Amino acid sequence: MSDNLSPAQSQALRSLRSILYESGIDQRDDSLLISLLEVESWNVERAARMVQDDNAEERRRSGADDETRTSTREPMEHFEIDDSEVTSLRNLRSGQGSGAPSQRPAGAGLGSRPYGSHPNSSGALTNFLWSALTFPFTLAHSLLLLIARILRLRSLFPGLFGHSGNMLGGRDGRRRFGEATDPKVCAERYIRDLEEETGGTIGGTPRRGNGPQVYEVGGEQSASKGEFENPATPRVKLPPFFSGGYADALKVIKEEIKILVVILTSREHGDVELFRKKTLTDTDLVDALSSSNFVVWGGDVKEREAYQVSTLLEATTYPFVAFIALQPTRSLSSTRSRNSASSGNSTPRPAVLSRLEGSPLTATSASTIVSHITDVLLPRTNPYLERLRNEKRRRERERELKAEQDRAYLEASRRDAERVAKKREEERRLREEELERQRQREEKDALERKRLEWRMWAKAALVPAEPDASEDKVVRLSFRLPNGRNVARFFRATDTLQGVYAFVETASIDPGAALTNPRRPTGYEHEYNFSLVLGYPRRRLGPEGLKGGAQGEEIGSIDGLYPSANLIVEGKVDGMSNDDDESDSDEESEDE
Repeated sequence: MSDNLSPAQSQALRSLRSILYESGIDQRDDSLLISLLEVESWNVERAARMVQDDNAEERRRSGADDETRTSTREPMEHFEIDDSEVTSLRNLRSGQGSGAPSQRPAGAGLGSRPYGSHPNSSGALTNFLWSALTFPFTLAHSLLLLIARILRLRSLFPGLFGHSGNMLGGRDGRRRFGEATDPKVCAERYIRDLEEETGGTIGGTPRRGNGPQVYEVGGEQSASKGEFENPATPRVKLPPFFSGGYADALKVIKEEIKILVVILTSREHGDVELFRKKTLTDTDLVDALSSSNFVVWGGDVKEREAYQVSTLLEATTYPFVAFIALQPTRSLSSTRSRNSASSGNSTPRPAVLSRLEGSPLTATSASTIVSHITDVLLPRTNPYLERLRNEKRRRERERELKAEQDRAYLEASRRDAERVAKKREEERRLREEELERQRQREEKDALERKRLEWRMWAKAALVPAEPDASEDKVVRLSFRLPNGRNVARFFRATDTLQGVYAFVETASIDPGAALTNPRRPTGYEHEYNFSLVLGYPRRRLGPEGLKGGAQGEEIGSIDGLYPSANLIVEGKVDGMSNDDDESDSDEESEDE
């Protein structure tokens, strides 16, 4: 909670801790100190004086400071909405005495003070004598309570074995604060005790066998436990009590802009049973407090937190009901001159709107509380609270709109990023494809250059010189090229098949273009893309045996070639195309 404070508020909290430490007072929980500072408009001196006065009163009551008799407390800030302004209830208050609604407004924080409304002790000696006299009765009562717990007799005799302390009603019968200090545990125990005593339930389903449905109050008839156990019996409903601490309830009404209803009871007051069984089970009151405008928090002052709340709210008698809601923060000067400035611009703070305390037959009866809620509280507080709710809804809509805009922006950014990434990926792919094509072209060009160099070298080194037709063992071979041309040439019978293939491969090279001293390209192994086929009987003279520099067989040893043969060139010959005219082929044949 201290993380949400401004620098000035954090400094005020540290100053209050320092003052309390120097005064010898145990350091309080930060949430309690913050609530106390909020009540005192963050006035450190007034908050420290309140805690010191409460501590002195507590020490005096316990006998630690017997000389201190009185304590002074600076009056709290008055708030304009209070029961004293309700004309319809003035006559009722004038006849209630201490049970009338309190006219001392207070803040909504937490503090500590002496227990309840017990009279002050006359000193340590009186306390010691009283404890000695009542010790036998206290011991007997403790043994009786133990037997009752074992035999489960507490629900049969609630007046004898209830939470009211010892049978003598002495101070020593109170629950010690140290037994349960967790606010949530105390709140749940208060709700559970209330359900067990009234036979009702917060959720609308009563507990079986824990008490009658109808109670004998003011001459009304009461039902038996057997009747309550009947499922057909009407169910007792209780107000929707908040299951948590007072600070948590304050936080809820701040966040949800609701009205906090604080209900405090004391087992040492005789009206508590009537208030629990009659007022808190009234249908009209339960329906009123079950609306969405309220958060109901209750406790018994025997518990530490409820006791501190009663101190802060200045409860003088019980039952006690207070209404707390957000209201504009007003200083004393602005309270005296309310028309000098608008209160709508001030930061809202929890403030006590009104209080009802006293007898459940008059001041805290169900009809009085319901009438106060419907006729006074809601008409006067709802306009301001509704403005706060509208402002909250407006802020929430703005946050939602901003969040939606942020989501739309992020989505658009994501789509743009995806588009850019896709475009970059496409550009990268195109670049890679272009580079691959360029590499392939370069490899192809390099291969073509090497093939051309090899053909130049082969024409000079591999193609045998043509012999004269008059020589012995001369073979005449006629080639039908893929482009349709016919080429004929004489070979010696001792020439190899490699020379024949080299002749066909280099037939397209102009003799005048041949290099004078050609060299075989390094790192290149030539492959023939054609084969020679005898026409009849058809037989293929493949180039498979010419790889790796092999020369192949001699022409004279190949059947069908000597003394002459016609060979068909099937495949692709470098430097030749099929676009040559047939006339050129015929002319070549005639020349031969």
